[in-house]
Amino acid sequence: MAKNEKKEGELAQMARALDLHSRGHRFESDILHKINRMMNNCKCGDVKPNDKRVPEYYKGLNGYEARKVCDNFDLSYHLASATTYIIRAYKKHETPIECLKKAIAHIEFEIEKYEQNNK
Repeated sequence: MAKNEKKEGELAQMARALDLHSRGHRFESDILHKINRMMNNCKCGDVKPNDKRVPEYYKGLNGYEARKVCDNFDLSYHLASATTYIIRAYKKHETPIECLKKAIAHIEFEIEKYEQNNK
């Protein structure tokens, strides 16, 4: 087996494993262990699922945090606020209405700022 064929096989196995894992299937897989090791050895600081300062309603799958997503996309204050309200909308309160209204308000603030700066 050529080196490229092996790598393509590993990528296909990884994609299938991640898909099945995301749908709740549990199984032992060398490729999943490899992914886990890569995530644990990540020196970029992107994923720290045990950061106690960040409430759970701001964390997604694999420990991704709303603030880091916003930072990664270099969002303005209002867009980042809207994004975090949307992310937590179904997690923080009994209904998402309050968070979604706040998200809409911040999007409106961003539109106003854009229109003001582009006259």
